[in-house]
Amino acid sequence: MQIIIDAYNYILRTMAVQKHDDKALQRAREQLLRLAGGYAQGRKVEVVVVFDGQLVPGVHPPKPPAGVRVLFSRAPQSADALIKTLIEKNKQPRAATVVTSDGALAHFIKTCGAQHLSVEAFRERLEQKKSQTGIAEKFDGSTSAKDVEEWLRLFNAPRHED
Repeated sequence: MQIIIDAYNYILRTMAVQKHDDKALQRAREQLLRLAGGYAQGRKVEVVVVFDGQLVPGVHPPKPPAGVRVLFSRAPQSADALIKTLIEKNKQPRAATVVTSDGALAHFIKTCGAQHLSVEAFRERLEQKKSQTGIAEKFDGSTSAKDVEEWLRLFNAPRHED
């Protein structure tokens, strides 16, 4: 199974970020990758996060967590066009879900036989996953609930419920 996220569509719809605030955008990109990694954790799913724009020389994207692949479109191609190409070339489009609230892209995805999930619906799934992890959510997103439980057991620390 594959989840493809229209990255800036997700960021601009769910996070308080201005398009031209480079530092805030960088933090938002990192946060999205942590969320995607947390979602992929413990699931048989590859999460592909697709950003508009070519990598800028000297700027290095954060290393994606396990289960997450990051793609950047190359000018003049948009992230939407790259996502369309990924779906068109997918041998099992029904096993792919694209996360976007872009109406035209959503329509294209459905006509190709892939699944569509709005940004808002995917955000709800992420929030559910986050609340189910309990204490692990207090860490950086790459720490699994299982790891936390093991550390607590090893160090004889009681588990705290919030």
